[in-house]
This record gives sequence, C-alpha cells and structure tokens, in this order.
Amino acid sequence: MEDKKMTLKEKLENLVLNEPKDVKKIEAICREIMTIDIPKESLVDLFKVLEKNPHFFFGMPGDPVLTIERYYKEPYYYDLLIQSIKRYPTEYNLWMLQRLMNTFETKDEKEEGLQLFKKILQETEDAELKKTLEGFIAVH
Repeated sequence: MEDKKMTLKEKLENLVLNEPKDVKKIEAICREIMTIDIPKESLVDLFKVLEKNPHFFFGMPGDPVLTIERYYKEPYYYDLLIQSIKRYPTEYNLWMLQRLMNTFETKDEKEEGLQLFKKILQETEDAELKKTLEGFIAVH
C-alpha cells in the first residue's frame, strides 16, 4: 500500500519501530499531524504507538510526546493520558503525567496522579519504570 493513500490511523496502527533509525518514521507522521487539527481518536492512536513500543527511544521528549502535548489544554487530554497509562504504562506516558502534574496548583489535583504512580510502582516488574516512578513520587 502506498504511504500517501494510508489514513493517519492506518499509518499509526501499521507503524513498526525496531531500531533507532525507525524514529524517522514516527517523526514524519508527527510532522504531518502538526499541520492538521486531529480528532481525539487520533491522539488515542498516537498514545498506542507509545504503548506498543515501551522501550523504544523516541527522543527527550520526542516528537510523539510533543505532538500529544500540543493538546494538553483540551478537556479530554487528561482522561486520554490516564487511559493510556492504565492500558500500558510507559516512561513516556508517565512522564507526560508528571509534566502535567507540575502545572496543577493544589495537592488534591496531584493526588490522583501520585496514587497512580504508586500503584504502578507496586505492580510493575520493569526496573527502569520503577526507577522513573520512584523519582516522580519523590518530587511530590
């Protein structure tokens, strides 16, 4: 199938990231997304790329994160982020929650995220994810 005829959803669903040079594939899709206003369903598809590739290095923060965070003021952003974390916690989606929590003004607002961090810390066997979570919990 020719790339230009694929929908954005198909591009994200069919994306295969095996080696560092594959980051160019997601960067190209993110450049495309940045030129349009995408529906929230496409954000879910972009979150799922992070979930399906939990140990892939997208950069810091990387194009997928920058593209998703472009929508952080949308009323549905927080819920989509939490759903992504609950489906499959990764360093990237947890890091996005940490960044969002830094914008919250009260301790109560931060509490749900903090409790989610603690729950995942107890449940995960991923040593790197544990280390990341311990750092996030320590700052709150």
